Amino acid sequence: MTGPGRRRVIVVVRGLDPVGSGRQAELAAEALRAAGHDVVVAVTTGGGSVPSRLVRAGFPVHRLARRPRPGPQATVALGRLARRGGPATLLSF
Repeated sequence: MTGPGRRRVIVVVRGLDPVGSGRQAELAAEALRAAGHDVVVAVTTGGGSVPSRLVRAGFPVHRLARRPRPGPQATVALGRLARRGGPATLLSF
């Protein structure tokens, strides 16, 4: 649960590499955490190094699917993740 003034933010990314959108997702997660928010990362595809980089940076990372493209199972898993832990803001890359 988050404290007063804190928000739970779910950053949704594909399994990206740390360039372009992948790097922007990393920077956004770091900035949100620095602002005092509870940041959770949801990964909708397999592959890429951004998820492991975010784990090393101390973020909780949930792999919602392992396929190269997002599919229905990732959508269902994201819904479950959003419902657990109360209200959240979704930020997608």
